[in-house]
Amino acid sequence: MKVLSFVLSSLLLRIDAKNALHRRKNKVIDSEFFTSNNGPASSVENDGKSISDFVSESSKKVKAKKQGLINKVKKLIREGKSLLSSDMEMTVLKATRPNDNLAKRKHVKRMIGASLYFPTFLKIEGQVPRNREEGPYHMLLLKLWRQMKSSDWRTSTKSLYILHRLAIETSAESYTHFHRTFLELRASVQPPPFEPKQIKRSPQNNEKMKFIKKQAKFVFNRIEQISPDINSLFSEMCAMEKVSTETILAWMKNLQKAIEVGIECSGLLNDIGSEIEADSSLLIANDTVKLWELYEALMEKISSAEKTENNSEFELLKEFHGKNVKKVISLAKKGNKIAKFYGFERISIPKGSKGIERANAKGHKSKPKLCE
Repeated sequence: MKVLSFVLSSLLLRIDAKNALHRRKNKVIDSEFFTSNNGPASSVENDGKSISDFVSESSKKVKAKKQGLINKVKKLIREGKSLLSSDMEMTVLKATRPNDNLAKRKHVKRMIGASLYFPTFLKIEGQVPRNREEGPYHMLLLKLWRQMKSSDWRTSTKSLYILHRLAIETSAESYTHFHRTFLELRASVQPPPFEPKQIKRSPQNNEKMKFIKKQAKFVFNRIEQISPDINSLFSEMCAMEKVSTETILAWMKNLQKAIEVGIECSGLLNDIGSEIEADSSLLIANDTVKLWELYEALMEKISSAEKTENNSEFELLKEFHGKNVKKVISLAKKGNKIAKFYGFERISIPKGSKGIERANAKGHKSKPKLCE
């Protein structure tokens, strides 16, 4: 609510500022030209200035006032970000408390909900931020990273879970800023954040380090591989009719890298010792299945074309599908056993390679699954 309140107040302030400028401009012109005792003609005679000179001077005054108001708005936005930072830090701390409870859903939803308004904060006078520090994702990601390095494995795991949820559920518009900020932080901050090897090993989390490292590897790799364009396919698959085969093949390669790590993490489901671990493992399993379904949808899209360019490249991607379809199905089934035991939502089971076989059948042209 604080985020929404700040956004609305900023917008109202901008409207009031524009109205004030309009009134000020009219007042300046009226007082200097039309309410003078001697009238505008007399002003020209006495001061040796033309009406255009007065208009020019008044215009400069108005511009100066406008710039002053813009600076005030920017200051308010900076102050708002400071308040948001403090509020967000409390939310992160509450969601990642070192206890045996799950990451509290209301705090997780609050962070995801706030991300929907982030683009508003990122636009000042219609401009996008010049650097990552101007965007609120900068502070949120660093706060989560700080918690990931906690000496308590429960805080580390919950922080990774929240980052994973953000990557999945952030809106398409916000994901562009999210993805860019993540990569920029990784490239410019020393020591590099969001690297599994940077997560602390301590007596408290030593037994869980294998779990944490695998979870971190999947989440970080997933964000790196899933670009904003690929992310948008989850909601706009049918709008990608004019995308080139070359681009689709490139997307499939990125998806392949993310799916491979997801399959590697299937071992996490073999040794679940707590509800927190189950929560994070099932999110990875479910996400891997969703990425797999998108991979299959793109395969069908290419297969349904009359001719496929770069055929050898496509054959390699089909080969990857054939080798791993059973592994993904096994991952989903294994995850559902854990979900049933802990009372979590079940994972949808992929349909296997039947859809691809139908798409490859002679004369058959099927639409991608996500368009149905």
